Amino acid sequence: MVSGSFILNSGSIETLVRLDPTTGKLAPWLAETWETQDGEHWTFTLRKGVKFHNGKPMTAEAVKASLRIPSPKIRRRRRRCRSPALKPLMSPR
Repeated sequence: MVSGSFILNSGSIETLVRLDPTTGKLAPWLAETWETQDGEHWTFTLRKGVKFHNGKPMTAEAVKASLRIPSPKIRRRRRRCRSPALKPLMSPR
């Protein structure tokens, strides 16, 4: 079963792999193949010819940067931005 959040999310960003809605298994999307030896370190073969919305090519460096976990300092700053005044704007309607 595919959740609504997956469908919504897959319409707003592109992912390396996608969830096949009929089988529930991972399928290629921006990555043609992927593999791991230990479940922690992964190697993806990226699809060629993919460009970002600004026309720049999708490179391994760009993908790596997008997957990087923010430092604790950045995470604290993001938490601070979620003030009670913004809560009505962030809650579902």
